[in-house]
Amino acid sequence: MSTQTTTDNIRKTLDKISSLSFFFSLIASKIQYIPIVTIATPILNLLTLSLTFLGYSLWFVASHFYPDHYPKYTEWYGFAPFKEQNTYAAFLGIGAALLSIVAIALPALAIPAAWMFFSSNIIWAIGEYHKLKNPPADESYSKSYQKSYLSYAIAMTSVGLTSAIAATIIFLFPIHTIPVLAVSSLMSIALSLVAAEHWFDYSFGTHRKTSVSQVSHDKMAHGLGPSIENNESPSSAPYHSPRLLEKAKPSPSKEIEIELTERESPTCNLLW
Repeated sequence: MSTQTTTDNIRKTLDKISSLSFFFSLIASKIQYIPIVTIATPILNLLTLSLTFLGYSLWFVASHFYPDHYPKYTEWYGFAPFKEQNTYAAFLGIGAALLSIVAIALPALAIPAAWMFFSSNIIWAIGEYHKLKNPPADESYSKSYQKSYLSYAIAMTSVGLTSAIAATIIFLFPIHTIPVLAVSSLMSIALSLVAAEHWFDYSFGTHRKTSVSQVSHDKMAHGLGPSIENNESPSSAPYHSPRLLEKAKPSPSKEIEIELTERESPTCNLLW
């Protein structure tokens, strides 16, 4: 087995375990809203944070095994390669998870932790959009899979934004804690269901691989821009003349037409 194959297997294994950790973390965080298990909320919170920290840590390690791919610096989403974008997102997530654990004793830290989670999700979603628009020449790449995974990333980013806004409002206006919790919980559950749907789709759905030739063709077409059209020459045969580089004089009829146009057209003289 080649070194590249071994590296790919390690990366895929870490990514899979990381993805499962995030998914079960999402489930654990929503179970606490069930009235019958409210008594177990502290345990569920600790379990959620532990799974989240594990997911981000494995993701951070896996990102170092991602293949190098030239980013698309000409686009807003190509500010860094996929590898670095995933590393940044995972690093922020690890910091947010640690802050959340400390926030159990110091609740004020829950605000920066929530916004760090959201920032991590934003960079992650941008990286997946970058991968969709600038796909690598990888035989295992699937465009439909990437679209589904991007939808999952966007849904999770929306969950993070909802949580960050709710935590901030509750901290600044404690009197509105109950209505804010009610609204944010409903929104978070709805968005989590959407995220779960996309998770099942990209994890167990059928996604055909996009051929390397098709990926290369799409990148070339996107990079070259509009095609250049050649104007047809009005002459029906090649013309050779010792005055080839001199400016051709217009025909008499053309001179009359130009003179009439100049007389009828208004002029603007700029005097300096």
